[in-house]
Amino acid sequence: MHRLLPALLALAACSRPAPAEGPAVAGREPASPAEPSTVAPAARAEDPDEANGEDAASGDDREPADPPVVRLRLEDERTLVDAIEDALAAGDVPGAVVVLGDRQGPVFRRAFGARRLVPERAPMTEDTIFDLASVTKVFTTVAVLQLVERGALDLDAPVDPTLPELAGRGITARHLLTHTAGLRPVNPLSDYDDDRSASLSRALRAAPERAPGTYRYSDLGFLALGALVERLSGHRLDAHLQTHVFAPLGLRDTGFAPGPGPRVAPTERAAHRGDPAPIIHGEANDPRAWRLGGVAGHAGLFTTADDLARFAEALLRGGGPLLRPETVALLQRRVGTRGLGVDRDPREGEGWSAAAFGHGGYTGTWLWLDPLTGVYVVVLTHRVHPDGGGRAGPLRSAVARVANAAVPRARPPVPSAPRLGIDVLRAEGFARLRGRRVGLLTHDAGRARDGRRTAALLHDAPEVELAALFAPEHGLASDREGTVRDGRWRGVPVHGLFGARRAPPPETLEGLDLLLVDLQDVGVRFYTYASTLSRAMEAAAEADLPVWVLDRPNPLGGAVVSGPVVEDALRSFVNHHPLPIRHGLTLGELARLLAAEKDLDLDLEIVAVEGWRREERWEETGLRWVPPSPNLRTPTQTLLYPGLALLESTNVSVGRGTDAPFEHFGAPWLDPEALLAELPPLAGVGLAPTRFVPTARPYRGRACRGLRVTLTDPEGARPVDVGLALLRALARTHGDEWDRSRAPRMVGARDLVAALDEASFDVLRAWGAEERRAYLARRAPHLLYQAGDAGDDEAR
Repeated sequence: MHRLLPALLALAACSRPAPAEGPAVAGREPASPAEPSTVAPAARAEDPDEANGEDAASGDDREPADPPVVRLRLEDERTLVDAIEDALAAGDVPGAVVVLGDRQGPVFRRAFGARRLVPERAPMTEDTIFDLASVTKVFTTVAVLQLVERGALDLDAPVDPTLPELAGRGITARHLLTHTAGLRPVNPLSDYDDDRSASLSRALRAAPERAPGTYRYSDLGFLALGALVERLSGHRLDAHLQTHVFAPLGLRDTGFAPGPGPRVAPTERAAHRGDPAPIIHGEANDPRAWRLGGVAGHAGLFTTADDLARFAEALLRGGGPLLRPETVALLQRRVGTRGLGVDRDPREGEGWSAAAFGHGGYTGTWLWLDPLTGVYVVVLTHRVHPDGGGRAGPLRSAVARVANAAVPRARPPVPSAPRLGIDVLRAEGFARLRGRRVGLLTHDAGRARDGRRTAALLHDAPEVELAALFAPEHGLASDREGTVRDGRWRGVPVHGLFGARRAPPPETLEGLDLLLVDLQDVGVRFYTYASTLSRAMEAAAEADLPVWVLDRPNPLGGAVVSGPVVEDALRSFVNHHPLPIRHGLTLGELARLLAAEKDLDLDLEIVAVEGWRREERWEETGLRWVPPSPNLRTPTQTLLYPGLALLESTNVSVGRGTDAPFEHFGAPWLDPEALLAELPPLAGVGLAPTRFVPTARPYRGRACRGLRVTLTDPEGARPVDVGLALLRALARTHGDEWDRSRAPRMVGARDLVAALDEASFDVLRAWGAEERRAYLARRAPHLLYQAGDAGDDEAR
């Protein structure tokens, strides 16, 4: 890890003593700058959540790993984000990185607010390195317990042979781990004016205050444990932890005294470290750890939220490769409000079980995990930045409450998932956009795989100006019906593109260097986002403005094409181009086809999805579904949509205004048993009579009888076939009640609707086969993704 290399340690040599190499008992270093001989306020050491510590830094420039795929339910994520943003708005913390997860991995990970406020503001990022402060104690505890497992240490034997400074008092390692050794919380800073070895000895000699057995939170107890590890192992604590904890877990961003790297979160002003008082950056915030070269058992460790989450997962999975399961169980044994080296007393109402444990740090850091439920929470802040104020307690409690309810019902973590177009740009650090003023056509489903909205990522991207937003049908939040009006979002103008205006006016494109598009389409001809894209492309071509589509998977998969190609006479804003009902294209591929067939003079680029195969449906990608419109709330509803939507232009309710739109349909006059008797066998779905009362037209507030459609085989289901079969059955069983006059608008073929009474189901399924084959030839040059083996279904 770069932060442990001598070259990086040298970065801070002008402001702090260089850590010694080799075993602590042998290493020596220059004396630290003199400090006033004062004792830190007891509260800073008495409260385990407020014990001193410091931030971590790294100057490495390696590419960050892909963010984990968010697996929380969307409503849980919104509750969590609101709670975190409320804490930032209240000024409790300048910024935070939060990770929630379970034994299998993270289900949520996000950065909020600012990494630095002075001398200029810098945004928080997920890979920020924080001073853990007293969370260091948990790592020291693991090192101690490893020595117990190896037979080098007895928890209940006096430590006198190894720590002679504490001899004659009967103090054991267990006493030190549980803060019952009778040691002072802290000691005068003047005890640390000599070299590291002499300072440690002096601090330990001054530490005893009373007989062992009474609880009193003590930094000096863990200072002693750090020295114990060093003397038993023959290596200084940082080197020992690197070999026995960090490296086995692959913790690449964890270490001591990293120096002021660009990823390190600064902490507070330190009057005792210079004149004028500098902001502590890359050095231990804890004054005692700082005087010991930044390496101590009680404080001084730096890490990222990702590394701390990996550490938590190892403990929840039984300790491997660090500890045996029976040793991890020792952490949970209560001694008052403590376990061995950990806190066992969470705040009331946070939702933890009696088995939970963790630790907090003075700088605003927090790790808590629950072996009973498998949930863990990492909250890393630098609440003391820049002037020593702030509070992390309310934030951590709010996050814990959400986490303990949300993580157990989250979908399991996935090891990998496709990189969406926005993820590709993000992984590049938005380098291609730097220096540009961009417009963005997007909505709520326009999110990266970790759940962050594309609009927010671009708004916060360095050297990128998000100058305009464009909202399609249902608005930026994807929750509105009817006209989408103009507005503002984070100060950025928002131009509605559904209503009287369906394309960006020329004046809204003036001054832009690029129009980005991030919309989640559903692979169906009559879904309006594609027609909005088409209008936007035409406007951009007129303005000589490049268009980039940040591509996304087709949630239906791209291997199956089905349904009639819409007739020219039935073209409209909804049916905007000669496409079959299920067109089998991503929005990026569709943009390529539209640009070619409309002969647009347009600089068009598709930022392609990485790692997606054509045959993959949304459920197979591992990505979380975010509803692109109010009535397509799940992938199941989306898969059924191209079939049941064929009923929507008739006098049949498709479940809008119920809890399952496009999963059932009906009308007050419909006879479900008669309909079932007329239907042919349909692959991949089951149908059963149902009743419902919609709160939306056409039968608001009226009891409807109908059929519920259940997916039994998503891969084998052919929803367009289902829709055509339902149209045929309605025509044959309810000819007088059913109004089919507007059905051609969705079907796209007037003759097909006219033939419903007489044509066989097989004839209807094959309708328009020649036009579909021609379409397949038209689309072939524009495909971007590997085709699966769809067999005969390809042209259905």
